[in-house]
Amino acid sequence: MSPKFSIKKIITTRVVLLGVVPILAMAQQAIQTPRFEVASVKPIEGGTGRGVTGVAYVGSLANGGMIRYASTSLGQLLMKAYDLQKYQIQGPSWLSTSRYEIVAKAPAGVSEEQFPQMLQQLLVDRFRLSSHFESRAGTVLHMEAAKGGPKLKPNAGEPKTLGFTIGKGGGGIALTGYSMDAFAELLTQSLGRPVDNATGIAGTFDMRLGMSMQALNAQDAAGDDDSSLPNALAELGLHLRAAPGQVKYFVIDSVDKVPVEN
Repeated sequence: MSPKFSIKKIITTRVVLLGVVPILAMAQQAIQTPRFEVASVKPIEGGTGRGVTGVAYVGSLANGGMIRYASTSLGQLLMKAYDLQKYQIQGPSWLSTSRYEIVAKAPAGVSEEQFPQMLQQLLVDRFRLSSHFESRAGTVLHMEAAKGGPKLKPNAGEPKTLGFTIGKGGGGIALTGYSMDAFAELLTQSLGRPVDNATGIAGTFDMRLGMSMQALNAQDAAGDDDSSLPNALAELGLHLRAAPGQVKYFVIDSVDKVPVEN
């Protein structure tokens, strides 16, 4: 005999299964996109210019700890949330001047690596951020070894630090335990232009850059005075070569200056 099937039962089973699929998808998305459990975002009245931009932790994020920005700009938050350099952000000028106080509680079980994702979600929820990445033709600086070869002192296992020196020849920047990738990133931050490590040199090194941080931040890629970046790099057996390339930008389509109320 052929088994008897209930058409009604089959239809009901399919409806139930179809209903489970979006629920599972929503649950998976919730796991993949962690959010702060509670967040307070307050504009600082008259808060323009520089301030304390760093984040303070109260307890560990994994145990549902708190984070606090006493005075930060939206630009600083974007750099942390999306791993950006300042030059990459294309948006309104107030991104770097308007200040905010942010206090937020992380859900238990999250990791430090998920912190940027939670910041991204905070920016979308509270500032209604809409954005996209875009590549444009531009100039990339390639850091290469000079013709005479690099003049770098290998690091003896000391931790990575950045310091400053004072001497008869003027101030300098002391880098300890820096790889060429880390050095290229420092130059990118200071020059406001992409610097690519094309040295092919592995390992970490102790270096002294013969110029102050203030002078470095004021540099472009060229210059012919004694304190210029090209001369300072030449002392390390390095140089920068400018070449056409694609530069990645973070373009803001829309964002609210006044955050959604707590």
